[in-house]
Amino acid sequence: MTSLNAFLVFFFIANHAFFTKVDGEKSLVPALYIFGDSGFDNGNNNNLNTIAKVNKYPYGIDFNNQSTGRFTNGKTYVDLIAIKLGLPLSPPYLGLSESEGYQTLYDLGARKFLVGSVNQLGCSPRLFCNETMNQIVKPYPEKLQTKTQQLQKQLQGSIFVSTNSFNFFTKLKNAPKKYGFTNISKPCYEEGISLCSNRKEYYFWDKHGHTTEAALKIYADESFSGSKLCFPINIKKLALANLR
Repeated sequence: MTSLNAFLVFFFIANHAFFTKVDGEKSLVPALYIFGDSGFDNGNNNNLNTIAKVNKYPYGIDFNNQSTGRFTNGKTYVDLIAIKLGLPLSPPYLGLSESEGYQTLYDLGARKFLVGSVNQLGCSPRLFCNETMNQIVKPYPEKLQTKTQQLQKQLQGSIFVSTNSFNFFTKLKNAPKKYGFTNISKPCYEEGISLCSNRKEYYFWDKHGHTTEAALKIYADESFSGSKLCFPINIKKLALANLR
């Protein structure tokens, strides 16, 4: 762990922010800022005037059977990464607005950034799989890599890592059983209709395209210590990297 007070920053297509801070000596990084959509929300929606509410059963059925506002059956991707980093799960927190970008966070002390790309948006329980839509977003991950490396040069002493969930999902889609899935096209939970009993074998949690904890764990494990999802290094190496 570097002696500099660096934050590890997750930035996803986003409109919410969470903040957790702990003793840096007890974790790989001292703090997290997470910007994310509903897939990364840990309860901010509970405090918003929105119809997108998930503080009800069976959301959270595998999170101590508590509906906390997470759009899945258990932990989110951010929860799983926080645990791996030695951080507590972050509480719901509405903070920085979308207009406050990388430069603002950099000025606040952020030096390590993980930037997430879009997945295959054409693949969901409603559209599995619309390849025309997928082809529209396919160029995004490579352009993101180029942009993040430009930002790394622009913001002196920073380290940027980007993800390519688009390509990784292709591997999962082509060999679902290898990853433990028996169903990657239908949701485990359909409101008012059914709830699957084998949640670890489903990729999608609900009809809106939110994924199960089982699917999120695969992404978390691979991005944290693998080599197929993050560029140019994984999250663990990012957290341990010495800053210049």
